[in-house]
Amino acid sequence: MKNLKGLSVSVFKNPLGDCTANGLSSKQTSLLLVGDGIKDVPFEVKDGEDYLVCEYRERFDDYIATPKSVKDAGSWAMFGGNFVYTSDSRFPTNAPIKVFDRVEG
Repeated sequence: MKNLKGLSVSVFKNPLGDCTANGLSSKQTSLLLVGDGIKDVPFEVKDGEDYLVCEYRERFDDYIATPKSVKDAGSWAMFGGNFVYTSDSRFPTNAPIKVFDRVEG
């Protein structure tokens, strides 16, 4: 694997309970975010480590983050209620990003 780098982000969860169906963001308090709009970042992804892939959706003019493992499996992912954010100026938007890590079936 090449030296893929990402931005460390905090996971914000609903205090009323998990709606991700045991998704990646339900198990972590921080994750690495790589992809669209993420550049000049300091943290290297370790071999075998799951991370979030950031994608810009032009249709909705927003960003979403999906776990790499979900994308690799070709699963249909949905928003499970959790968000990621950091105050780092390299974050691609001024708002938290929705995590699409709910997979059913």
